[in-house]
Amino acid sequence: MKSLSVKLGVIFIGLIIFGYAEVRGADWVFVEDFIYYRLYYDAQSISRPSKNIFQVTAKSEISEKVKKETELRGWSYSIILYEFNCKEKIFRCLSYKRYHEDGEFISYLLHKEGWLILPPKSAEESLYKAVCK
Repeated sequence: MKSLSVKLGVIFIGLIIFGYAEVRGADWVFVEDFIYYRLYYDAQSISRPSKNIFQVTAKSEISEKVKKETELRGWSYSIILYEFNCKEKIFRCLSYKRYHEDGEFISYLLHKEGWLILPPKSAEESLYKAVCK
């Protein structure tokens, strides 16, 4: 039982450190302005786990309009981990985290959806063009 507690503690601390480093140590590159947010990606986060597959961390800064209208008062930005299959022109979202304007973590969603086709003129298509050059 003690071993399980230690393992869970180490995992929890690792998640906190990973989340902090992910947001604070990023090299954000502007991608595009959308109606509800401004999109960036972290150039240092781009990885290639296998042939034609790229992963990238993106940041969407929420517009003032959305900040005022959302039920999550103070929601400032989101950090999203995407995976792209550059050959097939498909993507999936692996995780989605929301943060308060003071940098405090609000919520986390772990996506288990399959691959999706890139919607035209979308944030995902813009990221695809930046990552799958």
